[in-house]
Amino acid sequence: MVQSIFNHIAIWDTKTIGAWRKKHPEVSEQELLELWWHKRKKLEADAVIVRDSDQEENSFHRALRMILDMPDVKSIRVLTNFREVKYFEGTSGIHFKRGNPSKDIPKGIICGISAHSKNGVIQAAVNGMDYAILSPVFPTSSHPGETSMGVEKFSKICTLVEIPVFALGGITIENRELCKVAGAHGTAAISLYMP
Repeated sequence: MVQSIFNHIAIWDTKTIGAWRKKHPEVSEQELLELWWHKRKKLEADAVIVRDSDQEENSFHRALRMILDMPDVKSIRVLTNFREVKYFEGTSGIHFKRGNPSKDIPKGIICGISAHSKNGVIQAAVNGMDYAILSPVFPTSSHPGETSMGVEKFSKICTLVEIPVFALGGITIENRELCKVAGAHGTAAISLYMP
């Protein structure tokens, strides 16, 4: 198990990026990445997950290449969340969508997983994950109508495991500290980092 040494995770979600670019066609993908990267730095996200959510393999690979080419990328952790469980050279590890991760993962990389319940977080710890991202903590525009767990339930779940648990879902600048007080190791967000 690799120690998780990051505090805030910025998620480059290919579906969200695609939707944003449709609304702002005058902004190139490179320009958007530079704006996003600047906001990531300003809000002190020290890890990035490149998430393949639009099922367009080219957009995922292009985004990963652009992020790995950013000038100060070596100062943060870059993980991937690809539809196939696969380690990408130059990254720090893999973020699994949920469920049981593959046993065929390289040793010495960071491995985390998404969870949506107490059982998911417990399973992450049992499976030897380095961290879990638990969601949704707050109501989120990306999943309208989905019931959020709230801070109290999130806090109780965090106490059940020794691995770091990150809060995701409706994360804002204002509620990040509340999540940490509730027991989160840190936060993960998509919309927070969008320009």
